[in-house]
Amino acid sequence: FIEERFNAQYPQYKGDFCKVIDNYETYAHDLLNQFSEKDGAPHIAISVDMLDTGIDIPEVVNLVFYKPVRSSAKFWQMIGRGTRLCPGLLGDDQDKEHFLIFDFCENFEFFDLKPKGLDTRQGKSLTQRLFDQRLKLIFALQKRDEPDYQQYADELRQYLHDQVEQLEDESFLVRQHWRVVEKYRDVHQFNALNELDVKELMDHLAPIVFETEEDELAKRFDQLCYTMELEVLNNGSIAAHLVQEARSLADALSKRATIPMVADKMSLIKQVQGAAYWVNMPLSKLEQLRHDLRHLMRFIQTDKRPPIYTNLDDEVLAVAEPKALIVKTPSLEAYRKRVTQYLLERRTHLTIHKLRTNQPIEAGELLALENLLFEQGEVGTREQFEAAYGKQPLGKFVRSIVGLDATAVREAFSTFINTPSLNAQQIRFLDLIVQYLSSNGFLETEKLFEAPFTEVSLHGLLGVFNATQAGEVVSMVERVNQYAEAV
Repeated sequence: FIEERFNAQYPQYKGDFCKVIDNYETYAHDLLNQFSEKDGAPHIAISVDMLDTGIDIPEVVNLVFYKPVRSSAKFWQMIGRGTRLCPGLLGDDQDKEHFLIFDFCENFEFFDLKPKGLDTRQGKSLTQRLFDQRLKLIFALQKRDEPDYQQYADELRQYLHDQVEQLEDESFLVRQHWRVVEKYRDVHQFNALNELDVKELMDHLAPIVFETEEDELAKRFDQLCYTMELEVLNNGSIAAHLVQEARSLADALSKRATIPMVADKMSLIKQVQGAAYWVNMPLSKLEQLRHDLRHLMRFIQTDKRPPIYTNLDDEVLAVAEPKALIVKTPSLEAYRKRVTQYLLERRTHLTIHKLRTNQPIEAGELLALENLLFEQGEVGTREQFEAAYGKQPLGKFVRSIVGLDATAVREAFSTFINTPSLNAQQIRFLDLIVQYLSSNGFLETEKLFEAPFTEVSLHGLLGVFNATQAGEVVSMVERVNQYAEAV
């Protein structure tokens, strides 16, 4: 209807200027590629529930909301279509600096009154999340030419195809998605997936497939490893909290050495516990780790005290008025998790993006970010924040959560890293610095004489570099740290 009214209102633009893009359009992917081109037609894309998520077109500068939305997550995902950075969009020296939203259905007014919306949907099941992750891995791997990557992608394609093949034809749920089920029973349909294919699979097949694996803990370890694999493919490094989770699991396994299956893998488990194991982690090593340890997860046990049973007669000692019920406030741990999730979900926010990519920021930008976090109540009050984290600069704190982009860190150290005279020990030490900054966002120079850097040399920085070189390394680290504050 919108396309028809546009063509009637603007007959001079009738044709390719404005197009509907949806799952029923045969050439939807071609139209999407054309839409993503700055000077290509169509210039206006109309869609329902297709371009809201999973589609990344940085060139978008205008969003029109022509339907009421009541899900907070969906609302912010729709806004996210316009937040993508696009250098040189308006010319060689003029980047995309803002975008416009035309809201015809009062969605902003609704979320002003109800910030959490009316989203009552249940979270995705573990099976659905695993399907999504394997699909994302295929999509990322198919862009790589390395033979081992292509082999891994083929294994994942076959796994997902087997899941589709196992669906019962007579199932009511399967019948609701029959067109898509029939399509992907052809294994070749998993080759050369585009963004629309990925969305179609996630929307229609991920909720109805099932896992033959019954070991819940093994599947949860799969999920952790797949998440780390996606981090390696997309970011070149693994987030610190994921590494810590894997190391914690290895710690727990190391306490079960009396079990023969665990003892057989103890050498690997000990390596996983160390920081050096995670430096420059390749994808193949992660997948082998998943394969080797997944079936050992069931041996991890939490420490439990045995119950004590008593049989005592009550004795009345006194009569008194009941005390008022004390209601405890939410724990600091729960608050920290909420803050962490909030910042990680908004890594593309302009100021947070600058902090992640080691770009200079101005005081006004930090002030606007502080207002977003505290004045607008997104993560509670300043008092709650300081109770959980203490008093610390906001930029440094944000970096400690979202980390630093590994490419940006390597660029900051490029003049030193590319020195031909560096030996293997020095290169490894610099790699550790890059890994540490990527994961933690900030590096106190005193840490260069502590673990994990003492794993390269007991004397830390001065055990690897001479005094002049060490001074240069410290200067570069301090320059990276300075960009966490306003310039």
